[in-house]
Amino acid sequence: MQHQLDTHQAEDFVELHSMNQFHAWDQRRRRKQIAQVCCLTGLLYLIFSVIPKPWASAEAQNAMLTLYTLLIAPGLLIISFLAFKSRYVKWIEPLLAIHILLAAICHVYINAKLEVFEPLLAEGYLMVIWTFIVSGLTPRFAVLSALLSLITFSIYACLALADSPLFYIHLFWLGCSFSFGLAGALIYDHSRRAEFATQLAYRELAVTDPLTQCFNRNELERRLKIEIPRCEREDQSFSVLMLDLDNFKAVNDTFGHEAGDLALAQTANVIRQSIRKSDTFIRWGGEEFLILTLNQAPEQALAMAEKLRLLIQTCQYDNGLQLTVSIGVTIYYLGDQQTDLINRADSGLYQAKSEGRNCCRFVGT
Repeated sequence: MQHQLDTHQAEDFVELHSMNQFHAWDQRRRRKQIAQVCCLTGLLYLIFSVIPKPWASAEAQNAMLTLYTLLIAPGLLIISFLAFKSRYVKWIEPLLAIHILLAAICHVYINAKLEVFEPLLAEGYLMVIWTFIVSGLTPRFAVLSALLSLITFSIYACLALADSPLFYIHLFWLGCSFSFGLAGALIYDHSRRAEFATQLAYRELAVTDPLTQCFNRNELERRLKIEIPRCEREDQSFSVLMLDLDNFKAVNDTFGHEAGDLALAQTANVIRQSIRKSDTFIRWGGEEFLILTLNQAPEQALAMAEKLRLLIQTCQYDNGLQLTVSIGVTIYYLGDQQTDLINRADSGLYQAKSEGRNCCRFVGT
């Protein structure tokens, strides 16, 4: 029962981690989209404001020029600028959603001043579709903003266009723009999730050892590029454990490579279940493994190594195998490079091998 509970908790953790990764990835993509789209749309509004409009009265043209050049276009350009700044990320979508509603109100105001309103109706339809598909808003904000715009347009139609022969067809096209926009937004969101899942799968293939399901050396390099600068900034440390199964060549020679591969996978599983989720577990090569564990003092790192040594020594392997492991341990010191850490851990491993195997040795500066 406890094992099932732990399995479910692990699955929930992985799912939550993947969701958090997706939201971070999607947010970066949407910020870039919002910045580019708002800049383009703002410029198009400025161009439209100076295009001759013989079908509009002077009052309506002045209203368009004023609202487009002093309110709508500048607002979009400001949002575009803010979208490039990560510190404003939580404000971008609310600001854009509000601005879209403001643009809808301006659209209604200008329409009310037109005697021939048909040329401007298309802007309302485009605005709804733009909100869903082009703007870069997440479905939640897009639905809210587009729905408020649709309500605004519909109220105006009921008040000002009820006697027009275009009244019902106008409402119909508004409904179509909302329906197609919503469908497009959901399809687009699904495709983004599928793209992220594909990228994540390719990334996992690139950094995962297929036999043991541990990370490979690519992930170690990426992780060290993160942890070394972090420790320099925060005056912290981390530990590196290098493990090598003792006399493993004899296992392959005696039982065959298939049994050896099974033993490696079983060893990796034992280690994986005994370390923290924040630790990075890597197959270094052959029968060698490496663990990067955060915020560990030398005594703690050695205690962790000793625990792993005993677990492997007492593990019930298939085919009746009994394996032992030698472990070299070191910690990060200020100024260390990746090669310094690996060389010291390897030196500790060499000491453990030369002193009889099945033991742990720490090497400091």
